Amino acid sequence: MFNKGLPNRIGFSLKMFPTMVVLLVMLAIALVAVFNLFDYNEIGYAVVVQYPNGTVRVITEPGIFFQGFGKLAIYKTANDTVAFSKDPKEGDAGNTSIPVRFRDGGQGRVTIDVTYKLPEDKESLRRIHSDWHSYEQLERGLVRPQVNNVIQLTATKLSSEDSYTQKDLFINQVFDQLTSGIYEYAMVVDQEGRVNFKLKTFEKDGKLVVERQLNPFQSYKIGITKVTVRDIDYAEEINLTLKAKQAAIQAQVTSKANADKAQQEALEAKARGEKLIAETVASEQARTAGAEQELKRARLEAEAVRIRADAEAYAKKANASANNSLDAKLNAWVEANKAWANSTSTPPVVFSGNGNGGKSGGAESLYPLLIMKMLSEQAGVNVKPER
Repeated sequence: MFNKGLPNRIGFSLKMFPTMVVLLVMLAIALVAVFNLFDYNEIGYAVVVQYPNGTVRVITEPGIFFQGFGKLAIYKTANDTVAFSKDPKEGDAGNTSIPVRFRDGGQGRVTIDVTYKLPEDKESLRRIHSDWHSYEQLERGLVRPQVNNVIQLTATKLSSEDSYTQKDLFINQVFDQLTSGIYEYAMVVDQEGRVNFKLKTFEKDGKLVVERQLNPFQSYKIGITKVTVRDIDYAEEINLTLKAKQAAIQAQVTSKANADKAQQEALEAKARGEKLIAETVASEQARTAGAEQELKRARLEAEAVRIRADAEAYAKKANASANNSLDAKLNAWVEANKAWANSTSTPPVVFSGNGNGGKSGGAESLYPLLIMKMLSEQAGVNVKPER
């Protein structure tokens, strides 16, 4: 019985095998169909779908979209940075830094980062896809070659020293030419046979405008948002020359700084000296003024002493004069009294007149009075005899 059941099961399995294969194929087809019928677009990206019938559709909106077994090409519309570096870990394998030759013949390699951004309008993306077919091919065929071209052309118009000491000028010229087009130059030979390059310009709206080459970035509406020159690796002989010049410049800067410092210190010392002189003069003037005031005060005191002395002398003289006058008067008085006293022995003076019977008529009393008057007039006093 066991032997009969085994063949039956094998026969059943053989009958079911085609069915299972068909089911697996249909499942695989369903899975493939599911993954090729719908897809998802992320923000900051755009998807170009080319359907089996040849129709091209550009998807810029984030979310699920109908793929319909079409071929997809993904483009990054957010900022993206392409690196040109000697470090093999950055960008493509190997040294991708840009070799340059400067106006003075010096050589070097420029390590630079350029950030660019694709347009978000569908027509521009459709044109980019039509010309370049993929984002990777766009970078390799357009972005990198254009950046290389601009860097190398810009370096030929600058000397090694200019690119070293005026790095901002180098970066600005690179950025300007990447965004607006490469400058057009005219070759000019001077009288000594030296070749120079002069920017071509033309007048527009009353202003001079620089002539430029056609910019492919502008034609595709690709924007350059940032340019960073990280390093310029000069040749060894250029490095030695630049370092020597830099050392000389630094020494000159240091010397000028020291000279400025010395000049400032001299000005400060001069200011301090002038201040000290001014303070000394002010102090001397104050001292002189004080001495003059003291001298004036002494003179005034001496004058006051002299005046007092003169006054006292005058007073003494006046007193002496008064005393002498008094003494003279007293002496005159004494003399008058003496004369009056002695007049009693003097013979009387006889006056003729109508007397009383030949009598004197008072002449004996008149004589002493006349004597006293005469003596008083001589002495300068008016005396009156005591009665």
